[in-house]
Amino acid sequence: MVIALGAGYAETCKSGSGGGSAETAGENQYGAAGSTSHLMQCMSDSYPTSFVVTDPKGDIVIDTGKLLQRKGYRIKILNSINFKKSMHYNPFAYLHSEKDILKLVTTLIANTKGEGKGGDDFWVKAETLLYTALIGYIYYEAPKEEQNFSTHIEFINAMEVREDDEEFKNPVDLMFDELAERDPNHFAVRQYAKYRLAAGGVRYSGAAGSHRL
Repeated sequence: MVIALGAGYAETCKSGSGGGSAETAGENQYGAAGSTSHLMQCMSDSYPTSFVVTDPKGDIVIDTGKLLQRKGYRIKILNSINFKKSMHYNPFAYLHSEKDILKLVTTLIANTKGEGKGGDDFWVKAETLLYTALIGYIYYEAPKEEQNFSTHIEFINAMEVREDDEEFKNPVDLMFDELAERDPNHFAVRQYAKYRLAAGGVRYSGAAGSHRL
């Protein structure tokens, strides 16, 4: 677990032995050993200061959270083990360009392929193009409240393929057809056309990558 404590602005705070801190510009990072006592001492000596605290057992936030809030700290928790106890963020809020979309897709693909699995280049390429097209559509065309991975998964789930009907078009195909009529040079349209070309007659397998989300 990682706890970020924001006091509105940051100043340096020297750590004592056992704090396990590594100072960065205007922020302090604390390891687990002796963290509770040192955090409280440092907070008392140099408030307001912003901290990033590793809390693998989850006891620091229990021991100090209420007091820190009374002191004016804003506490944000990232829990990678139990997501129900973690704050979340929406990567779509940080997209500002086509380059950002490509970076997001590249990061998503690279970090969800599994331990030691390189993946078949054919499927990785097709899936990358598909994800880029869908995320591009969501970013440029969807309302703000729908710009998230939930919408992305809905699109993937709607990508039905009928093996006995090569002319069949699912709702996502029709959605991109409509967009292509309005804006043939749209970023998402171009990516979806590349996906169709790359995946050929086995597009469903490329869409089956919802396991990544």
